[in-house]
Amino acid sequence: MRIAGIQGLSLIDYPGHVATVLFLAGCDFRCPFCQNPDLVEPSAELPTFTVEQTVEFIGQRRKLVDGIVSTGGEPLLSPKVAEFAARLRDEVGLPLKVDTNGHHPETLRRLLEEKLAHYVAMDLKTAPSGYGNATGTLVDIHRLEESIRLILAAGVPYEFRTTVVPGLVDEAAVDEMGRAIRGAKRWAFQQYQNRVVMDEKYHGVRPLPPDRVRALALRAEPFVGEVVVRGL
Repeated sequence: MRIAGIQGLSLIDYPGHVATVLFLAGCDFRCPFCQNPDLVEPSAELPTFTVEQTVEFIGQRRKLVDGIVSTGGEPLLSPKVAEFAARLRDEVGLPLKVDTNGHHPETLRRLLEEKLAHYVAMDLKTAPSGYGNATGTLVDIHRLEESIRLILAAGVPYEFRTTVVPGLVDEAAVDEMGRAIRGAKRWAFQQYQNRVVMDEKYHGVRPLPPDRVRALALRAEPFVGEVVVRGL
């Protein structure tokens, strides 16, 4: 587990909280539209913060923030994240939001069973049938399905979220994703941004017009309790 970045204060990453955001390096996906490509295949030039430094930093900001976000990269790539989360709980005592691609249900299960995660945000990249195109690698859909089951049954706040990437997210993809999470409480749609991406070709992929993004979000409403749209 490598902590490669810390954002001291965020008002948008943990709903209802002022949070410190921790960026964990490394990911098993290679999404061409990824907006944190430096974290996917981290170089030696990226900083590295020790667990001790991180815990001390958050502890010093205890009066300024009321939550922690673990994002990436893919923060559940290393099973050591559970030990880290336990230390945050014991020494800092702030609720933890975990962002994940859903491909590591075994680590997610431990975080939930041991009450180490207090909010989970799982990405839905596109329709399950097209996941290889969206992630640039082979994906075990059964692992994603297991993560969805764990999240729906966990009893903690959660959301599923989809970046509306042209060519990957359309009406058919929304329908297929919606069936996979039918009955979920919240599904967030995020506008695609092409300023920083992993695959240079995606610099030329223009974001969909806001009305089109809203229309796709509206199509998702029958599947879940709440649909939100961000980034427009």
